[in-house]
Amino acid sequence: MSEDSEKKQLGRIALKQRAVKGGLSPELEALRERFGVPAVDLSRAIVPAEVLALIPDDIARQHTILPIRANEAELELVMLDPRDRRIIEEIEFVTGRRVSARVTLEGALREGIEAAYRAIAGGAAEWRGAKAQSMNEISGLTGEPTPPKCEGEAFRASNAPEAGAFQSRRERPTNPKVLIVDDEEDIRKLLSRVLGKKGYQPIEAGDGQEALSAVREHSPDVILLDAMLPEVHGFDICRRIKGSKRYGHIPIIMVSAIYRGWRFAEDLRASYGIVAFLEKPFKINEIIDAVEAALVGSEPVEDEEAMSEEATAHLEAGMKAYRSGALEEAIQHLHAGLEIDPLSFQLHYHLGLLYGRAERLFDAIHELETAVDLQARNFSALKNLAVLYQRAGFRYKSIEMWERALTTAPDEDTRQGIKEHLMTLL
Repeated sequence: MSEDSEKKQLGRIALKQRAVKGGLSPELEALRERFGVPAVDLSRAIVPAEVLALIPDDIARQHTILPIRANEAELELVMLDPRDRRIIEEIEFVTGRRVSARVTLEGALREGIEAAYRAIAGGAAEWRGAKAQSMNEISGLTGEPTPPKCEGEAFRASNAPEAGAFQSRRERPTNPKVLIVDDEEDIRKLLSRVLGKKGYQPIEAGDGQEALSAVREHSPDVILLDAMLPEVHGFDICRRIKGSKRYGHIPIIMVSAIYRGWRFAEDLRASYGIVAFLEKPFKINEIIDAVEAALVGSEPVEDEEAMSEEATAHLEAGMKAYRSGALEEAIQHLHAGLEIDPLSFQLHYHLGLLYGRAERLFDAIHELETAVDLQARNFSALKNLAVLYQRAGFRYKSIEMWERALTTAPDEDTRQGIKEHLMTLL
């Protein structure tokens, strides 16, 4: 038997062993490990009509997707390929909710889509899979804690300022800081040069992660944001910033070569709090005029240091509650801190650790992924994320994180230990 064949055979045996323990079929377990997201047994799903109504049946059939659970901030979506960011971003924008991707077998998903929408079209209040017994099995996820109601989620549709909401004028700041977010270096350099000559302080970011870090570090007076960015989408950046008490006052001007038309611009203003929308190719004077209007049109904001202290107070209270054994109280404190400062690495990092202590592995992974987005080379975050992925059964994602942690390890002994551990996983 070849080495590759032997590895595949061992992999199949391991999958069967995990499937028996976790209740998933070997096929679903294989999908779960392959994509690094929860797998869903749709035969046990119960989906309310109002959740299905979030996505029209023709869109569900076209993209082979099925919504199964939702609250005001989050939508669980079963997909053929949960890595398809184009579909996820489209659904997030249309629904105003953050998408949590799930995966299942293709045949079961196509059958589920047809059966679910047929049931709702017939007047049913919900669709139930063949083995669904109660509302407690709504998602069909095996071994995963019930997801939280996203009380710490940065974006709320009701929090986004409506068109014309910036009515209180303030004095234009001296040498205002303008954050330019665009993945095209030529455009960034051009705008930086022009804005610099006009007396602005340009700050550049080439992708979403750099943009979020720049917001935390510089607290710019206005943001010029490209809609289409690698990794973290421009719309997601808007959600995080506009839902933040600390940063929500910063006016955002969105620029796009893809999305066009006045109706789209109005939707951005109403749903995302965008103060202006410009289409590419743009004229330089349009950018200058939009930046100037945004600077004098923003409403006053509370003292930022006080906000930071308040968030820090929640972190300290959470750690105190944890040390006293009140784990859920500690989690609530950190959620409250994130409502004030959703771009805080420390809050996301410690909330991830607390979720891990509570065995809410997928919630823990989500928080630590966010922390790594904010500080991509933080060894502790990468190491703990690798451990969590391994505990959740996502071997390949765990290997990826251990390899990233290896490059940031603080000393040679630690690096050697990681290399030895990686050998047991490969």
